[in-house]
Amino acid sequence: TITWYFQVVAPVPGSYAPFVHIDGAGQRLNGDHEPVEGRYPVRLWEEGDVVVDRQEIRVPANYGRGNLTIFMGFWAGDNRLDVVEGPADEVDRARVGVLPIR
Repeated sequence: TITWYFQVVAPVPGSYAPFVHIDGAGQRLNGDHEPVEGRYPVRLWEEGDVVVDRQEIRVPANYGRGNLTIFMGFWAGDNRLDVVEGPADEVDRARVGVLPIR
Protein backbone atom coordinates (compact mmCIF):
# COMPACT_ATOMS: atom_id res chain seq x y z
CA THR A 1 0.00 0.00 0.00
CA ILE A 2 1.25 3.46 -0.93
CA THR A 3 -0.17 6.44 0.93
CA TRP A 4 -0.01 9.67 -1.06
CA TYR A 5 -0.32 13.07 0.61
CA PHE A 6 -1.17 15.89 -1.78
CA GLN A 7 -1.05 19.48 -0.56
CA VAL A 8 -3.04 21.59 -3.01
CA VAL A 9 -1.24 24.92 -3.54
CA ALA A 10 -3.35 26.09 -6.50
CA PRO A 11 -6.42 24.92 -8.39
CA VAL A 12 -5.67 22.17 -10.91
CA PRO A 13 -6.97 23.00 -14.39
CA GLY A 14 -8.87 20.43 -16.43
CA SER A 15 -9.60 16.82 -15.57
CA TYR A 16 -6.25 15.49 -14.44
CA ALA A 17 -5.77 12.23 -12.53
CA PRO A 18 -2.71 10.74 -10.85
CA PHE A 19 -0.61 8.16 -12.62
CA VAL A 20 1.89 5.88 -10.93
CA HIS A 21 4.62 3.94 -12.72
CA ILE A 22 6.71 1.38 -10.88
CA ASP A 23 9.64 0.55 -13.16
CA GLY A 24 12.34 -2.09 -12.94
CA ALA A 25 13.94 -4.97 -14.82
CA GLY A 26 12.48 -3.72 -18.11
CA GLN A 27 8.93 -3.93 -16.78
CA ARG A 28 6.34 -1.40 -15.61
CA LEU A 29 3.46 -1.62 -13.18
CA ASN A 30 0.82 0.99 -13.97
CA GLY A 31 -1.17 2.56 -11.13
CA ASP A 32 -3.36 5.13 -12.87
CA HIS A 33 -6.31 5.86 -10.62
CA GLU A 34 -8.84 8.37 -9.33
CA PRO A 35 -7.82 9.64 -5.88
CA VAL A 36 -9.54 8.46 -2.70
CA GLU A 37 -11.10 5.50 -4.57
CA GLY A 38 -12.89 7.90 -6.93
CA ARG A 39 -14.60 9.83 -4.13
CA TYR A 40 -12.52 13.02 -4.50
CA PRO A 41 -11.31 13.58 -8.08
CA VAL A 42 -8.60 16.16 -8.74
CA ARG A 43 -11.07 18.53 -10.47
CA LEU A 44 -12.74 19.08 -7.06
CA TRP A 45 -9.53 19.87 -5.18
CA GLU A 46 -9.27 23.37 -3.74
CA GLU A 47 -6.31 25.45 -2.67
CA GLY A 48 -5.37 24.56 0.90
CA ASP A 49 -6.69 20.98 0.75
CA VAL A 50 -4.53 18.13 1.98
CA VAL A 51 -5.68 14.98 0.20
CA VAL A 52 -4.74 11.58 1.64
CA ASP A 53 -4.96 8.84 -0.99
CA ARG A 54 -4.20 5.19 -0.21
CA GLN A 55 -3.40 2.99 -3.17
CA GLU A 56 -2.72 -0.73 -3.22
CA ILE A 57 -0.42 -2.00 -5.95
CA ARG A 58 0.63 -5.64 -6.06
CA VAL A 59 4.01 -6.59 -7.49
CA PRO A 60 3.75 -9.87 -9.41
CA ALA A 61 6.03 -12.70 -8.29
CA ASN A 62 7.72 -12.82 -11.72
CA TYR A 63 9.38 -9.44 -11.07
CA GLY A 64 12.14 -11.17 -9.11
CA ARG A 65 14.56 -9.35 -6.81
CA GLY A 66 15.92 -5.85 -7.13
CA ASN A 67 14.94 -2.24 -6.75
CA LEU A 68 11.87 -0.81 -8.46
CA THR A 69 11.70 2.95 -9.02
CA ILE A 70 8.39 4.65 -8.24
CA PHE A 71 7.33 7.59 -10.42
CA MET A 72 4.13 9.62 -10.27
CA GLY A 73 2.52 12.56 -11.94
CA PHE A 74 -0.80 13.87 -13.21
CA TRP A 75 -2.25 13.26 -16.67
CA ALA A 76 -5.30 14.04 -18.80
CA GLY A 77 -5.46 12.50 -22.26
CA ASP A 78 -2.09 13.12 -23.92
CA ASN A 79 -1.08 15.86 -21.46
CA ARG A 80 0.86 15.75 -18.21
CA LEU A 81 1.31 18.48 -15.65
CA ASP A 82 4.89 19.78 -15.49
CA VAL A 83 7.02 18.63 -12.57
CA VAL A 84 8.43 21.93 -11.28
CA GLU A 85 10.31 20.78 -8.16
CA GLY A 86 12.23 17.74 -7.03
CA PRO A 87 13.70 14.80 -8.93
CA ALA A 88 11.96 14.13 -12.22
CA ASP A 89 12.61 12.66 -15.63
CA GLU A 90 12.24 14.12 -19.11
CA VAL A 91 8.59 13.01 -19.44
CA ASP A 92 7.19 14.86 -16.40
CA ARG A 93 7.25 12.02 -13.91
CA ALA A 94 8.37 12.82 -10.37
CA ARG A 95 10.74 10.21 -8.97
CA VAL A 96 9.21 9.57 -5.54
CA GLY A 97 10.92 6.48 -4.19
CA VAL A 98 12.47 3.08 -4.52
CA LEU A 99 10.77 -0.19 -3.64
CA PRO A 100 13.25 -2.97 -2.78
CA ILE A 101 12.07 -6.47 -3.72
CA ARG A 102 13.84 -9.24 -1.81
